[in-house]
Amino acid sequence: MWTTFSDNQVDLNFKNPDVLLETIDILLLYLSNGIEIIRLDAVGFLWKELGTSCFNLKNSHEIVKLLRLILSYVAPYAILITETHTPHKYNISYFGKGDEAHMVYQVNLPLLVLDAFIREDTSHLQGFYKRIEPLKAENLFFNFLASHDGINVVGAKGLLTKKQFNNLLNRVKKHNGLISYRSMPDGTKAPYELNINYFDAINNPNKKTMVNKEVKRFISSQSIIIASRGVPGIYIHSLIGSRNYLAGVKKTGIKNQ
Repeated sequence: MWTTFSDNQVDLNFKNPDVLLETIDILLLYLSNGIEIIRLDAVGFLWKELGTSCFNLKNSHEIVKLLRLILSYVAPYAILITETHTPHKYNISYFGKGDEAHMVYQVNLPLLVLDAFIREDTSHLQGFYKRIEPLKAENLFFNFLASHDGINVVGAKGLLTKKQFNNLLNRVKKHNGLISYRSMPDGTKAPYELNINYFDAINNPNKKTMVNKEVKRFISSQSIIIASRGVPGIYIHSLIGSRNYLAGVKKTGIKNQ
């Protein structure tokens, strides 16, 4: 039994042909019921090999290619989208050579946009966009700022200086956010996700009242993903203006690790 993320979430063994075929059967079931977008969550961890990091292995890409090939025959209108919280070069590797995902999550946008608002400086965000290579006609980015996950910071190295990154962590804490950590090979822990509502990350939730300025700041953050190359995805909690739910954290007893 392999549990990459938690002991109650068992990984599937795709080396077993029966598991792979059952997964394909489920994919076909979704397509036959009218589903047109298939999201592959944390696909970089799909394949496991002892003695490796078990991340972004060649066979993970081969299975994405297989699923893309199946879609091309039975549902050429369907879209395959991969979600991998990883530095940019590994993230876009799931485009393959036009034979893997149609879309990939633009996973560094939430971090870079937040940094731009906190420091009131868009230089890192602009620099990132300038470095993005042209995509093939059949490929797109999925641009988002918030999701059911926290704001991933795995790709922060190389995008922000150490001082700027630490400033970001401190600001999130001051805004009543939490930070999740991942275990490193040397036994230390490193920040993994910033767990905070995006509105409260952009604005100071400790203010007694929110005024028009704070609302405009938040709307302008969302306008960045709408104006960017690709497909924008605005999280439901951003649409309805949700705020931090600290009482829920205390009620469930969930702690940042």
